[in-house]
Amino acid sequence: MESRFWNKIEFVTERTLSDLWKNRDDIEVSAMGIFAATVNEFANGDITRRPWGAILDARSLLEVLQIGLVNVSYLLMRGSKAGVDQTPMTRAFAYLILCAIDVLPAENVARLIDDSIYRGKKDEMPEHVREFLMMPIADQLLSEMQDICSSDCRRLMALDRQTLTEDKDEVESYWLRLESTEVEDETEEAPKRHLRLERLDAPCVVGFPVDKDNGCPLFALQPTTNNVEELLGIIKRVAAFRKTQAAQKRATAAAKR
Repeated sequence: MESRFWNKIEFVTERTLSDLWKNRDDIEVSAMGIFAATVNEFANGDITRRPWGAILDARSLLEVLQIGLVNVSYLLMRGSKAGVDQTPMTRAFAYLILCAIDVLPAENVARLIDDSIYRGKKDEMPEHVREFLMMPIADQLLSEMQDICSSDCRRLMALDRQTLTEDKDEVESYWLRLESTEVEDETEEAPKRHLRLERLDAPCVVGFPVDKDNGCPLFALQPTTNNVEELLGIIKRVAAFRKTQAAQKRATAAAKR
């Protein structure tokens, strides 16, 4: 699997991913292998059932994230030349970054991202190159948080999800990808326009200071290559609140069974 991904940007079947997960304690998997498995889960598998990032300690997680970020230009260009859908890769990067800010300060993760992608030469890179490398990942992570947080928001209503699917309801099961416990198995479109309504007198359940002059920071912030730390800080606060909320909801539902 690792060789097929890194050499050819090819993906394995879900059966292979399931076998790897079941035998993960008996095989030695490198950081490159874990990164490949994560991308494969977004291509053909289910990151909720096999949350590779959640089973790693902080050091191993950063190693996996770094190996992907150091090679982001290679992966994006190789995938583009091969005509491969790059969504699984951007979703894998977004997932691993989310795992990282779940256990580490946002500024530390932002520094790792900058150091890994730009390798100390950020100021020497043309802006369009920096955007090509970083913006798909930032947009993916932000869109996921927007879908999650607007799903039950009293202030802001989004009539269409931007990223997360509704058929398997990724919003409902989203935070399980940060839990190390195993989940039981269950059995080119036209561009969309997204309508968003914001009630200016409603509070933010997450706790951001909002009023008629200050809107939801998840939707107000425009990601750039220079505000990654600010973006991750906002997402970390949303993630901490929503992850706890989801765990409490699952516990309440389990107690009623």
